[in-house]
Amino acid sequence: MELQATNTDVRAGFKRILLCVDPTAASARAAAFVPHLANKETRVRIVGVVENAHAVIPLGPLAAFHLSAANALLLQDVENACAASQELFASSGAKLEIRIIDLITHGGGVVHALAKAAQDWRADLLVMGSRQHQGLLHWVEGAVSEPLMKFAACAILVLPERGDVAWRARP
Repeated sequence: MELQATNTDVRAGFKRILLCVDPTAASARAAAFVPHLANKETRVRIVGVVENAHAVIPLGPLAAFHLSAANALLLQDVENACAASQELFASSGAKLEIRIIDLITHGGGVVHALAKAAQDWRADLLVMGSRQHQGLLHWVEGAVSEPLMKFAACAILVLPERGDVAWRARP
């Protein structure tokens, strides 16, 4: 069997990077890393998913809580995270887009929304942060990165919330 050489220039990097953001420190750390992967040939789509407040907020004693107000707060948090991430790309030269997926209108869960966003946009790389919860907290809060690896059709880079490395240049 003979291997065929390809014309892919590995130094050129990824052409389409999907950056998944939310209002967490893990997401901010991932967003700070991606500009080091980008150049003027790179297209970056920043995607934030607004969860349905009904699914996030336990009802019961809060049944009278006005869910539309909670949804508005969740939307504002995601918009702020997207805007903060966008500012990090000022000197990268990358072409940026922002997409906000509202699960109230789209339905489904975060994992499927991100996998579909990556597939529909034909992303080469999906980047996200991870809080790396263990035990009960992992079970209660759930995880996105782990199940997303089963559904995404592109490479995935998951960056931890904590780390000693400060990125100053392209990896």
